[in-house]
Amino acid sequence: MTTSNPVVRDFIIPLDRYPHLQETQTMHDAVESLSQFCCGANERLRYSTVFITNHQHQLVGKLNIQDLLLAFDD
Repeated sequence: MTTSNPVVRDFIIPLDRYPHLQETQTMHDAVESLSQFCCGANERLRYSTVFITNHQHQLVGKLNIQDLLLAFDD
C-alpha cells in the first residue's frame, strides 16, 4: 500500500488568481485590486489581503483591509 504525501503546490492559489500589485502602485490601486475579487450575490470580498511584489515579481509584503483603512484615515 502506498501513501501519498500532499505537497503545497497542490493546494496553493496561483498569484494571478489572488489580489496582488507592485510596491510602486498606489493605495487606491490596492483597493481596486481587492475589489476585483468579489463573489456571491452580495459581492463580498473573496480575500482580505493584497500581496505586494517588486519589479522582479518577488513577494515583498502584504496589505490587509485594516492597513488600507489606516492609510486612508490620515
